[in-house]
Amino acid sequence: MRFHRRFAKLFGYDLLHIKRRHPSLEAHLGVLFKQIGVNLVLDVGANIGQYAILLRKNGYKGHIISFEPVARNITVLKAKAKNDPRWHVCPYGLGSQKEFLDINVTQLSTFSSFLTPNKYAKQLFAKDTPIESIERVEVKCLDDVYDNLCTLTEIDTVIPYLKMDTQGYDLEVLKGAQIVIQHIEAFQSEISLIPLYADMPDHIDALKYFKELGFSLTGMYQVTRDRSNQLLVEMECVMRKRS
Repeated sequence: MRFHRRFAKLFGYDLLHIKRRHPSLEAHLGVLFKQIGVNLVLDVGANIGQYAILLRKNGYKGHIISFEPVARNITVLKAKAKNDPRWHVCPYGLGSQKEFLDINVTQLSTFSSFLTPNKYAKQLFAKDTPIESIERVEVKCLDDVYDNLCTLTEIDTVIPYLKMDTQGYDLEVLKGAQIVIQHIEAFQSEISLIPLYADMPDHIDALKYFKELGFSLTGMYQVTRDRSNQLLVEMECVMRKRS
């Protein structure tokens, strides 16, 4: 390994032991899922299925339930999940209470949010964050739908993993999952070191809340960096319940 690392560095690369060092989110999830025995992934903020497809490519064969409220994304999501019997689509959002909310649908749909992009987001992602339309969508609490959704899996003992990517709304999702969180051994949240939406919590607020729920950090992986000054903007944060 040492020779190969020296050789790789000649060309500007490095070699890392995947199982030991978890150099990528995918590697980390692969190890974590096996340790915990995850057989159900709750994919909140599914967009058009990028995360579910990543899991499948990473070798995960268990059930996935994807939650997505934006109409145009739901159509694409259902088409992608059509031939995967263990991939289920729920056409609504999750939050802290049952209600109908307006969601800002942006030019690049991955930025769509119940919150409004701020000045910094518009500066950093000028072509992607303009709001194209506003949709009235249904929002439910995970606590209210979880038991019924688990019946879709036909698994005797469900071991869930919660993934959240809701563009500033993750803490609201957790507030609506106060019962379900007791059954979750690990979860994933996209947190902002520099907020991109008005009134969204920053990484300090998020990590504090996660700690209060009884979870500790197992990994952080870069999502967005501001190339003009090298500041980190967003990170994928993986948390595991403390023993």
